[in-house]
Amino acid sequence: MRKIWLTAALFLLLVLAACSGASTDQNSTGADLPAGDPMECTLSSVFPDPTELTAAKLPEVTSADWSRGSESARLMLVEYSDFQCPYCAIAGRSLQ
Repeated sequence: MRKIWLTAALFLLLVLAACSGASTDQNSTGADLPAGDPMECTLSSVFPDPTELTAAKLPEVTSADWSRGSESARLMLVEYSDFQCPYCAIAGRSLQ
């Protein structure tokens, strides 16, 4: 019985110690820090410039290329595939 009261008292003491705030001396004055120069910031991006057109890197579509659909379509999908690749064959079947 005494062991339970001792454990409860120790637990209560630890809880009260944890809840008390840290004591700081309000009258202590720290040394004044000298005013520094403002730092300069340079912005840089890890991503490429978005103004560069990606379509400029692709070859032009000519009349010799395989094509389906209307010539005046609003959207053009260019597909590059390998006839021997099994994954390209699966994609080709789903796009037909």
